[in-house]
Amino acid sequence: MTDSLTIDAKGMHYTPLNRQIREALANGAREVTVNGVLGQRFIGSGLQGDATITIHGVPGGDLAMFMSGPTIIVHGNADHAPGNTMDSGKVVIHGSAGDAVAHSMRGGKIFI
Repeated sequence: MTDSLTIDAKGMHYTPLNRQIREALANGAREVTVNGVLGQRFIGSGLQGDATITIHGVPGGDLAMFMSGPTIIVHGNADHAPGNTMDSGKVVIHGSAGDAVAHSMRGGKIFI
């Protein structure tokens, strides 16, 4: 696999989307771009290591929950609780975010 991958999330349920992201990172991708995001939840949840996920659209709740290490960049708004219980890493949201930003966050950085 190459070190980058682009995923079209339009109309995709959050479970297969998150599976594709995890598989890409497990197979050596260090950069994943996700286009057409519209409310898919749990993107980046539990991910570890050195990777960058770039999201175009509006991710659903609990973006980067329990994440340790990666960077997530959102070009758009984010739903509730980005960074919920995040251990480390970085989330950059080029827009606004719902309530409970960084709820129970233990480390890392969030920029909105």
